[in-house]
Amino acid sequence: MRTICKFETADGKYDWLNQLLAAETSQRFPDRVVYDNHQII
Repeated sequence: MRTICKFETADGKYDWLNQLLAAETSQRFPDRVVYDNHQII
């Protein structure tokens, strides 16, 4: 599965996340789900 991630935080320490656009891929396994996030520049 592929998704686009948008982050939102009110803490100024993490304000850089508010500007970040990322793409995510995920894989489902019997015992877990693995997410890989990558920043789009």
